[in-house]
Amino acid sequence: MTHTFKPSPVHGAGATLFMNEHCSDITIIITEDCTVWRFPAHSTVLAAQSIVFHRMLDSDFIEKKTQEIVLQDVTPGTLKKLLRYMYLGDAILEDWKEAIELLKAAHKYQMESLVQKCAHFSKTNFISKCLLLFSNICLEIILGTGCIVLRSQGFEYLNKESVMAVISSYSLNVDGEMCVVNALLRWAVMECCRQNKPLTEESIVEIMVPFRKYLCTRSINSDELHTLPQFLHAEINSYHSRQSFCVTSHLLDYAKRVTLQLIDLDCLADNVTNFTCFRFLADHSMFLISVHLVTVTSFLTSNNYVVLVSEAGNSNTTVFELNLAEVTEITTSLPGASSKPMFETEVMLKKPVLLQPQTVYRLSLRSNSRSLKPSQCHIQFPKTGLIPSKAGSRSDVVPFTILTDSIWGVTKLVYLTAPVPEKEIFKFRLQK
Repeated sequence: MTHTFKPSPVHGAGATLFMNEHCSDITIIITEDCTVWRFPAHSTVLAAQSIVFHRMLDSDFIEKKTQEIVLQDVTPGTLKKLLRYMYLGDAILEDWKEAIELLKAAHKYQMESLVQKCAHFSKTNFISKCLLLFSNICLEIILGTGCIVLRSQGFEYLNKESVMAVISSYSLNVDGEMCVVNALLRWAVMECCRQNKPLTEESIVEIMVPFRKYLCTRSINSDELHTLPQFLHAEINSYHSRQSFCVTSHLLDYAKRVTLQLIDLDCLADNVTNFTCFRFLADHSMFLISVHLVTVTSFLTSNNYVVLVSEAGNSNTTVFELNLAEVTEITTSLPGASSKPMFETEVMLKKPVLLQPQTVYRLSLRSNSRSLKPSQCHIQFPKTGLIPSKAGSRSDVVPFTILTDSIWGVTKLVYLTAPVPEKEIFKFRLQK
């Protein structure tokens, strides 16, 4: 931001003499990067504006004899601004950094009026810069946690400008475009109330007009499109795409963790035909982010997969299947009773997985999508478990019910609590 302050307008002689060798009786010399800069000046002006220069030129200092003043700690640009203030009574500053440099020079040469002007400009400009930076950081956090923010009730109370900044960003981190559509519809209903508009199709459409071009409906499948209100089908026609849903650093900042402890290092799951780590029932909606495993093995092979399956009656659906060798790193070596090394491994999901409430999930280890047999087993799991006092469920501490007698190898689950599902916005009663 360019700012010009004029403490006392100077006309005539000052404007004529500034940076003019005519009638100049002294030269200010600065050396920078092997380049010598010579600024013509007038001793009467310097002495009148600065006590320090006045002492130099009104004594037996070498500057008076040689008619040269050599400065060591001022840049050419700063000196030119300093001289401009002396001759013309104003200074032009582009940013707060320039103001700081000029402030240092004004303080050194005891130009009190310029010190006050620079200090005031630096303070106000720096605060504005900080507020802008803070605003950008807040927006970055909101975009990175979009799947949570857009489902929260607080989104409904944002002003139009804030909603536009969020909806228009194609880096908004959401698990599906219907999350964006639902959030915008909820906000539009609240905006109708704030503007005292009737809750009609026309009002909703009118409020959504500025936003509809940013909705990435190309990524909405046909089944989801059928759930949209009829009056929106003709209004939403964007073909943009958002970035893929992913685990961002901001999501990890808000993640919760369930930690399990090693119970028996000698009791290894090496005599089972199906390598199931454990089965659990999700108590409420949550986004699973990563799983920590403790394994006893000499090495990890490319045949080993961590698999999460949801069970519904007689049908099983694979939620995710990740190759241990590709997506994990051995992070910690743990002491154990086994002769083989024991490692803690983090399985970080490429994108958060939404686990539905009252759904049974099974976490297991497979080889080439087949259950490992004892003779093929290259990885063994020690027994782990929750702290005895926290072995229950339906609580904020443990968001699931354990359905197996034993848990093998799982030491930590990292997850996000998903907000209450979106309101049944499509069922609100519109006025005729």
